[in-house]
Amino acid sequence: MRPAPDSAVRHWPSVVLFMGVCVVVLTSDLVSKYMSFERVSDRPIELARSEEDGTTLVYERVESGELVLQPRYDPTAPASAIPPHEGRLVVPKGLRLKLMLNTGAVFGIGKNKQWFFALVSVVAVLIIGSIFYRSKRSSKWLHLCLGLILAGAIGNLYDRVRYNAVRDMFELFPDVDLPFGWSWPGGSTGLYPWIFNIADVALVVGVGMMLVIIWRHEAALKRAEKEQQQTSSGKPRSTAQTSPD
Repeated sequence: MRPAPDSAVRHWPSVVLFMGVCVVVLTSDLVSKYMSFERVSDRPIELARSEEDGTTLVYERVESGELVLQPRYDPTAPASAIPPHEGRLVVPKGLRLKLMLNTGAVFGIGKNKQWFFALVSVVAVLIIGSIFYRSKRSSKWLHLCLGLILAGAIGNLYDRVRYNAVRDMFELFPDVDLPFGWSWPGGSTGLYPWIFNIADVALVVGVGMMLVIIWRHEAALKRAEKEQQQTSSGKPRSTAQTSPD
Protein backbone atom coordinates (compact mmCIF):
# COMPACT_ATOMS: atom_id res chain seq x y z
CA MET A 1 0.00 0.00 0.00
CA ARG A 2 1.44 3.34 -1.05
CA PRO A 3 1.41 6.14 1.55
CA ALA A 4 -1.11 8.98 1.16
CA PRO A 5 0.14 12.33 -0.18
CA ASP A 6 -0.08 13.86 3.33
CA SER A 7 1.49 10.83 5.02
CA ALA A 8 4.22 11.42 7.61
CA VAL A 9 6.64 9.14 5.74
CA ARG A 10 6.56 11.60 2.81
CA HIS A 11 7.37 14.52 5.13
CA TRP A 12 11.02 14.77 6.17
CA PRO A 13 10.43 16.93 9.30
CA SER A 14 8.01 14.29 10.59
CA VAL A 15 10.51 11.49 9.92
CA VAL A 16 13.31 13.47 11.59
CA LEU A 17 11.13 14.16 14.67
CA PHE A 18 10.05 10.54 15.01
CA MET A 19 13.47 8.98 14.42
CA GLY A 20 15.37 11.76 16.20
CA VAL A 21 13.41 11.29 19.44
CA CYS A 22 13.86 7.53 19.17
CA VAL A 23 17.63 7.72 18.60
CA VAL A 24 18.29 10.30 21.34
CA VAL A 25 16.23 8.47 23.99
CA LEU A 26 17.52 5.03 22.99
CA THR A 27 21.13 6.22 23.09
CA SER A 28 20.57 7.84 26.50
CA ASP A 29 19.05 4.62 27.80
CA LEU A 30 21.84 2.31 26.64
CA VAL A 31 24.63 4.69 27.71
CA SER A 32 23.12 5.22 31.16
CA LYS A 33 22.80 1.45 31.63
CA TYR A 34 26.39 0.84 30.60
CA MET A 35 27.83 3.66 32.73
CA SER A 36 25.78 2.67 35.79
CA PHE A 37 26.90 -0.96 35.72
CA GLU A 38 30.47 0.25 35.25
CA ARG A 39 30.60 2.79 38.08
CA VAL A 40 27.75 2.51 40.59
CA SER A 41 28.97 -0.61 42.38
CA ASP A 42 32.37 -0.86 44.10
CA ARG A 43 33.58 -2.88 41.10
CA PRO A 44 32.31 -2.89 37.50
CA ILE A 45 29.53 -5.38 36.80
CA GLU A 46 29.25 -7.17 33.47
CA LEU A 47 26.39 -9.36 32.30
CA ALA A 48 26.16 -12.28 29.93
CA ARG A 49 23.69 -14.92 28.92
CA SER A 50 24.37 -18.58 29.61
CA GLU A 51 24.76 -20.63 26.43
CA GLU A 52 23.47 -23.69 28.28
CA ASP A 53 20.12 -22.56 29.65
CA GLY A 54 19.87 -18.87 28.67
CA THR A 55 19.89 -17.61 32.25
CA THR A 56 21.53 -14.34 33.24
CA LEU A 57 25.16 -14.48 34.37
CA VAL A 58 26.58 -11.70 36.56
CA TYR A 59 30.34 -11.05 36.59
CA GLU A 60 32.35 -8.71 38.81
CA ARG A 61 35.54 -7.25 37.32
CA VAL A 62 38.30 -7.31 39.92
CA GLU A 63 41.39 -5.08 40.00
CA SER A 64 43.40 -7.49 37.84
CA GLY A 65 40.77 -7.12 35.11
CA GLU A 66 39.58 -10.69 35.54
CA LEU A 67 35.84 -11.36 35.46
CA VAL A 68 34.61 -13.30 38.49
CA LEU A 69 31.27 -15.05 38.13
CA GLN A 70 28.96 -14.19 41.02
CA PRO A 71 26.99 -17.03 42.63
CA ARG A 72 23.32 -17.09 41.73
CA TYR A 73 21.75 -17.12 45.15
CA ASP A 74 18.33 -17.55 43.54
CA PRO A 75 18.24 -18.78 39.90
CA THR A 76 14.83 -17.15 39.42
CA ALA A 77 16.11 -13.75 40.57
CA PRO A 78 19.29 -12.67 38.71
CA ALA A 79 19.44 -9.45 40.73
CA SER A 80 20.37 -11.50 43.79
CA ALA A 81 23.74 -12.15 42.13
CA ILE A 82 24.65 -8.45 42.04
CA PRO A 83 27.14 -7.79 44.87
CA PRO A 84 25.61 -5.76 47.74
CA HIS A 85 26.34 -2.06 47.28
CA GLU A 86 25.25 1.26 48.75
CA GLY A 87 24.58 2.89 45.41
CA ARG A 88 25.34 6.50 44.57
CA LEU A 89 23.16 9.26 45.97
CA VAL A 90 22.45 11.91 43.34
CA VAL A 91 19.79 13.99 45.13
CA PRO A 92 19.28 13.43 48.89
CA LYS A 93 15.88 11.78 49.42
CA GLY A 94 15.23 12.40 45.73
CA LEU A 95 17.28 10.10 43.50
CA ARG A 96 19.84 7.36 43.99
CA LEU A 97 21.59 5.10 41.50
CA LYS A 98 21.36 1.44 42.49
CA LEU A 99 21.85 -1.58 40.27
CA MET A 100 18.99 -3.97 39.72
CA LEU A 101 18.01 -6.63 37.16
CA ASN A 102 14.36 -6.88 36.22
CA THR A 103 13.05 -10.12 34.74
CA GLY A 104 9.57 -8.67 34.26
CA ALA A 105 8.05 -5.61 32.61
CA VAL A 106 7.58 -2.10 34.01
CA PHE A 107 7.30 -2.19 37.84
CA GLY A 108 8.53 -5.80 37.76
CA ILE A 109 5.19 -7.16 36.52
CA GLY A 110 5.34 -10.71 35.16
CA LYS A 111 8.59 -12.00 36.58
CA ASN A 112 10.59 -14.57 34.59
CA LYS A 113 8.55 -14.25 31.36
CA GLN A 114 11.33 -12.84 29.17
CA TRP A 115 10.24 -14.67 26.03
CA PHE A 116 6.75 -13.19 26.38
CA PHE A 117 7.92 -9.61 26.91
CA ALA A 118 10.44 -9.92 24.06
CA LEU A 119 7.60 -11.02 21.79
CA VAL A 120 5.41 -8.15 23.00
CA SER A 121 8.26 -5.70 22.33
CA VAL A 122 8.71 -6.95 18.76
CA VAL A 123 4.97 -6.67 18.11
CA ALA A 124 4.97 -3.17 19.63
CA VAL A 125 7.79 -2.07 17.31
CA LEU A 126 5.83 -3.31 14.28
CA ILE A 127 2.63 -1.60 15.43
CA ILE A 128 4.45 1.69 16.09
CA GLY A 129 5.98 1.61 12.62
CA SER A 130 2.58 0.93 11.09
CA ILE A 131 0.93 3.78 13.00
CA PHE A 132 3.63 6.22 11.90
CA TYR A 133 3.31 5.02 8.29
CA ARG A 134 -0.44 5.74 8.34
CA SER A 135 -0.24 9.00 10.29
CA LYS A 136 -0.50 12.48 8.81
CA ARG A 137 2.37 14.92 8.61
CA SER A 138 0.50 17.35 10.89
CA SER A 139 0.39 14.89 13.82
CA LYS A 140 3.56 16.14 15.51
CA TRP A 141 2.56 15.19 19.05
CA LEU A 142 1.68 11.69 17.87
CA HIS A 143 5.10 11.33 16.25
CA LEU A 144 6.77 12.45 19.49
CA CYS A 145 4.82 9.81 21.44
CA LEU A 146 5.64 7.11 18.91
CA GLY A 147 9.35 7.98 19.07
CA LEU A 148 9.33 7.69 22.88
CA ILE A 149 7.48 4.37 22.87
CA LEU A 150 9.70 2.93 20.14
CA ALA A 151 12.86 3.92 22.02
CA GLY A 152 11.57 2.39 25.24
CA ALA A 153 10.53 -0.84 23.53
CA ILE A 154 13.87 -1.26 21.71
CA GLY A 155 15.94 -0.32 24.78
CA ASN A 156 14.42 -3.01 26.98
CA LEU A 157 14.17 -5.50 24.12
CA TYR A 158 17.94 -5.21 23.63
CA ASP A 159 18.51 -6.16 27.27
CA ARG A 160 16.09 -9.07 27.18
CA VAL A 161 17.62 -10.55 24.06
CA ARG A 162 21.25 -10.09 25.16
CA TYR A 163 21.04 -10.66 28.93
CA ASN A 164 17.61 -12.26 29.55
CA ALA A 165 16.99 -9.42 32.04
CA VAL A 166 16.58 -5.64 31.94
CA ARG A 167 19.16 -3.37 33.59
CA ASP A 168 17.64 -0.84 36.00
CA MET A 169 19.35 1.80 38.11
CA PHE A 170 17.15 4.79 39.07
CA GLU A 171 15.66 4.74 42.57
CA LEU A 172 13.28 7.57 43.46
CA PHE A 173 12.88 8.91 47.01
CA PRO A 174 15.57 6.74 48.67
CA ASP A 175 15.24 6.36 52.46
CA VAL A 176 11.72 7.86 52.37
CA ASP A 177 8.99 5.60 53.74
CA LEU A 178 5.23 5.60 53.31
CA PRO A 179 3.36 7.52 56.02
CA PHE A 180 1.38 5.95 58.88
CA GLY A 181 3.38 2.73 58.74
CA TRP A 182 1.80 1.73 55.41
CA SER A 183 3.45 -0.80 53.11
CA TRP A 184 3.08 -1.99 49.53
CA PRO A 185 1.88 -5.50 48.66
CA GLY A 186 4.96 -7.60 49.23
CA GLY A 187 6.01 -5.73 52.36
CA SER A 188 8.06 -2.81 50.98
CA THR A 189 7.65 0.39 53.00
CA GLY A 190 9.47 2.73 50.59
CA LEU A 191 7.56 5.64 49.11
CA TYR A 192 8.45 4.45 45.60
CA PRO A 193 10.01 0.97 45.79
CA TRP A 194 10.49 0.36 42.06
CA ILE A 195 13.85 0.81 40.35
CA PHE A 196 13.67 1.75 36.67
CA ASN A 197 15.58 2.98 33.63
CA ILE A 198 15.21 5.61 30.91
CA ALA A 199 13.42 3.15 28.61
CA ASP A 200 10.74 2.65 31.28
CA VAL A 201 10.29 6.42 31.58
CA ALA A 202 9.98 6.77 27.81
CA LEU A 203 7.33 4.03 27.68
CA VAL A 204 5.26 5.47 30.53
CA VAL A 205 5.44 9.06 29.24
CA GLY A 206 4.81 8.03 25.63
CA VAL A 207 1.80 5.87 26.46
CA GLY A 208 0.43 8.54 28.81
CA MET A 209 0.69 11.22 26.14
CA MET A 210 -0.89 8.84 23.63
CA LEU A 211 -3.90 8.34 25.90
CA VAL A 212 -4.31 12.12 26.23
CA ILE A 213 -4.15 12.53 22.44
CA ILE A 214 -6.77 9.81 21.94
CA TRP A 215 -9.02 11.36 24.60
CA ARG A 216 -8.78 14.83 23.03
CA HIS A 217 -9.41 13.39 19.56
CA GLU A 218 -12.53 11.56 20.71
CA ALA A 219 -13.76 14.66 22.55
CA ALA A 220 -13.33 16.73 19.37
CA LEU A 221 -15.25 14.12 17.34
CA LYS A 222 -18.12 14.17 19.83
CA ARG A 223 -18.28 17.98 19.72
CA ALA A 224 -18.28 17.96 15.93
CA GLU A 225 -21.01 15.28 15.88
CA LYS A 226 -23.12 17.24 18.34
CA GLU A 227 -22.79 20.44 16.29
CA GLN A 228 -23.71 18.55 13.13
CA GLN A 229 -26.82 17.13 14.79
CA GLN A 230 -27.85 20.61 15.96
CA THR A 231 -27.34 21.98 12.46
CA SER A 232 -29.31 19.19 10.78
CA SER A 233 -32.19 19.56 13.26
CA GLY A 234 -32.46 23.26 12.49
CA LYS A 235 -31.37 24.49 15.91
CA PRO A 236 -29.25 27.65 15.77
CA ARG A 237 -25.76 27.35 17.16
CA SER A 238 -25.22 29.29 20.40
CA THR A 239 -23.06 32.37 20.03
CA ALA A 240 -23.38 33.61 23.60
CA GLN A 241 -20.15 34.37 25.38
CA THR A 242 -19.46 34.38 29.09
CA SER A 243 -18.68 37.75 30.59
CA PRO A 244 -15.03 37.97 31.66
CA ASP A 245 -16.06 39.28 35.06
